Amino acid sequence: MKTRELIINSIRIIGDVIFVNLAFLLAFKLRFGNSIPAQNYNAYMELIPYISVFAVLLFQMYNLYSNQLKRRLDEVFYTFIPATFIIVLFTGAVTYLTHSLAFPRSVYLISFPSLFLIMVAWRYLTIALERLISKKEEIIIVGRGENTAKLIKNIVHSMHKSYNIKDVIIDNPDYLKDLNHVEFNLHTDFNNLEEK
Repeated sequence: MKTRELIINSIRIIGDVIFVNLAFLLAFKLRFGNSIPAQNYNAYMELIPYISVFAVLLFQMYNLYSNQLKRRLDEVFYTFIPATFIIVLFTGAVTYLTHSLAFPRSVYLISFPSLFLIMVAWRYLTIALERLISKKEEIIIVGRGENTAKLIKNIVHSMHKSYNIKDVIIDNPDYLKDLNHVEFNLHTDFNNLEEK
């Protein structure tokens, strides 16, 4: 693992722990208003270590700490739906096992959407920041016909934008008419490809 990736993942893990717990606190605030009863707050504070460790392990299991730039944003978004649900279920199970009956059931219902929205926003922010500091890979695309044009359009309009198209070698440039806003060197000669 590269040093940069290790630093980014460390920031993600710390942020995940903070934001998972903030989401539950937000659920308590929404349920009780500004004054959370001490017994409810203390019951939650006892569960923080369990929830935190479980969330990090679960996110690791769902592959949310590696190759984030290679994944589509909608894939990350949909990964958080089951992960959030499992965290809320786990919290309920730990509450039952530790006899923390002061943890109100309504907080579970409120925590699901708050946890989901906070975690997705946090993850999108970390991916966006990682893209800003990451160098784009330069690629050369060689192909014939409409399928090559579709590939180029997919790369240009992709959500992860981790590639920069340097050169395109295609037999018919007419397929690329609607990509005038994208800068790349266009070649139509397939001879002497090694020179390109």
